[in-house]
Amino acid sequence: MANKKLIEMLENFIPGDLINQLKIVDEITELLKKEDLEDKEKEILGHVAQKFNLLMKAGPQQDIVDSIKSLTSALSTDKNKAEKNVKSTDDDLIIIEDMEILASFISETNEHLENIETKIVSLENAYVPETVNEIFRSMHTIKGVASFLGLNKIKDLSHSLENLLDNLRDDKISINTELVDILLEGSDTLNQMMKEIEIWANSFENGVITEVFESEIELQSILEKIKNFGSNSKTQETIPEDELITPEMTKQFAEESMELLDTVEHSILQLEKEPGNLKYIEESFRLIHTIKGNSGFFWFERIEKLCMGIETVFDSLRKKDKIADNSIISSLLSSIDMVRASLGEIAEGDLVNARNPKIDSQYHDSLGNILIEMGAATEDSVEEALNVQQKKLGEILLEKGDVTEVQLKKALKKQGKKQNTQTGSGSALLKKQDIRVSTERLDKLFNLVGELITAETMVIHHPELHNLELNNFTQALTALSKITKEMQEVTMAIRMIPLDGLFNKMRRLIRDLSKKFDKKIIFLVSGEDTEMDRNVIDQIADPLVHIIRNAVDHGVETSSQRQKNGKEPEGTIKLNAKYEGNEIWISIIDDGGGLNRDRIAEIAVERNLLTREQADSKLDSEIWPLIFEPGFSTNKVVSEISGRGVGMDVVKKNIEKLRGKVEIVSEPQKGTTFILQIPLTLAILDGILFRSNDMLFSIPTTDIIEFHKPEPHQITTTSINQQVLKLRDEIIPLVKLSEFYDLSATSKDYTDGILIIATAYEKKIAILVDEIIGNRQFVIKALPEYLNDVKAVSGCSILGGGDVCLVIDTGAFISQVLE
Repeated sequence: MANKKLIEMLENFIPGDLINQLKIVDEITELLKKEDLEDKEKEILGHVAQKFNLLMKAGPQQDIVDSIKSLTSALSTDKNKAEKNVKSTDDDLIIIEDMEILASFISETNEHLENIETKIVSLENAYVPETVNEIFRSMHTIKGVASFLGLNKIKDLSHSLENLLDNLRDDKISINTELVDILLEGSDTLNQMMKEIEIWANSFENGVITEVFESEIELQSILEKIKNFGSNSKTQETIPEDELITPEMTKQFAEESMELLDTVEHSILQLEKEPGNLKYIEESFRLIHTIKGNSGFFWFERIEKLCMGIETVFDSLRKKDKIADNSIISSLLSSIDMVRASLGEIAEGDLVNARNPKIDSQYHDSLGNILIEMGAATEDSVEEALNVQQKKLGEILLEKGDVTEVQLKKALKKQGKKQNTQTGSGSALLKKQDIRVSTERLDKLFNLVGELITAETMVIHHPELHNLELNNFTQALTALSKITKEMQEVTMAIRMIPLDGLFNKMRRLIRDLSKKFDKKIIFLVSGEDTEMDRNVIDQIADPLVHIIRNAVDHGVETSSQRQKNGKEPEGTIKLNAKYEGNEIWISIIDDGGGLNRDRIAEIAVERNLLTREQADSKLDSEIWPLIFEPGFSTNKVVSEISGRGVGMDVVKKNIEKLRGKVEIVSEPQKGTTFILQIPLTLAILDGILFRSNDMLFSIPTTDIIEFHKPEPHQITTTSINQQVLKLRDEIIPLVKLSEFYDLSATSKDYTDGILIIATAYEKKIAILVDEIIGNRQFVIKALPEYLNDVKAVSGCSILGGGDVCLVIDTGAFISQVLE
């Protein structure tokens, strides 16, 4: 068996120790090169290497660690035990024939599970039968597709949860906290299993995969909990069709199946030209297999039966038991037409016919049925002709003398009218309303629109066009600007998605934290239909989690404390989103005790962030931002939830990356409000372009209050030699941009230029620049690596003439000036 060195490394490895994990993988790689290893030993070593690769991608998950320990045991024991361990590992191996099906399953199951979690949590507050039905349908869908793919563990768990929900629907069990906990644990387990499958799928280059390991998570515990809950657990599954299959699901099935059929038909026509081309046979086989599996899930037995026959023909062709001659091609095309006809019935809402397993009676526009209806042929003669069919049906019946040529022409004419009518209506009904597009393509489109805006700016402000009167050109340019603006708006809208997915995740967080801290909390959400750039949503998730954790831990009091203070025993946390100009404001409001001003000021003085005099004189709005300082915490006890002073620092940094702001409003015993003010999109902004020396800069329009040409008497020097501007009884710090960025060796007077009065985090500053050039729309680009150390700059933008301007991060700029 494997050498002692490797076994010792495996037995002593610590999850999370990346260096040792890499050493183990290298050691296994060297061992696998040896020719004297037994096949079973090679197989186990291969599994160990795969597990370590998975561990490095997914992080130190316990189920992966347990699997490695099991395989390590197999390496260090006798051969029979090793074979037993390998067999148990192979049982989790699933062969995937079509990666598109797996990718679709992963995507749709993740959506189902995300919605399921929210709905389960809502049941704890109010039992709504329709919500239970929706969870039941989602579980049934997951079970059905998992079964089709051979993912038996996911199938078994979803089936058990489905039965539990069915008992709930039938009033055999009642909703309570224990049931909600079981359903959530089941949902979490499915989520974890799906995450592992997704990691496996993504670990193969170019998405090509032939096998995937189903999760080795131990299901016995959760399955036992489900089984033992209540005394009336079902052993038989009941499936009310009208509750399981929604019209939307049926419509999507018909649309997708029609698209697959079109591809199969094209492959069959190509196969007629190249009878031995396995590419077309294999592709058609996979697609028909997909339609068959999906139709079985929807109980469309007729389509399932038709597809089974088509699949059998393709299987014979790929095994070379048959040759794709004209008769087989005609038979396949005829069967495809029959499937398409059934899909047309489904699109029209006729599900009863589609679930009738009898095929002959359904194909009402077939030539045989029309001849029977006309009385020109008997059922027996048509059936006999079909059994020996090598030619077209009409030709066979005509040769046998069962029909006359006149009758045949009349029937063919009638068949054409019926098929044309059905084809027209079917195609109209099956027009897809949406398509799936990868996020990479959307990002590429967004970048191209940004380049288009830059190119448009280059044309509009091209120096060769200055002082020229080009009326027709100006008119065309106006039209171009209008179209570009519309394209920008449409492209931005494509990337916008509702906040409901993110907000719904917070419901689970509130539930778990309120139970942990034994606090009763009512969670209210509004504005969840507000849309935001997908990339922005990804970056605000962590700030929301940290703020809500603090609201539960520090903000909302216990029931007894609240009652002593004359409040309701249940605390309230509100999460709200709304549009404000070019920004989205997300508010997190709690009705707890409010921020402790004295405690914050005390900590600030202890950490030398403020002097005692400053702490006493500052306004509340100037004290609150101190909680964003790194390591700042008012909690004397460090818990697993809070107390280290890290969370609010994360909030500030993430929001600043988005060029956003955080506003805090707090009142003692009334509560605290955090308002996240975030730009609608990351890539394009409106700003003011200006010059300092020979450098070009811009500041977002939303950060600018006004421009001011100062008079000498408005400039004052303080006792610490800091110059300030006195503007309408307000004292504003002054800074020369050329000195801040070391652009000039000589100092300019403040009266020689223009002051930009900018604001961020309730603070103002006056920036001296040489010239205001005007308003522009900027496409923000990341700074090159060699410019990453430029202070207070969020990015750069390419202008019309090819010049580059730096986009100033106003918040960071003010913070550094005032330090």
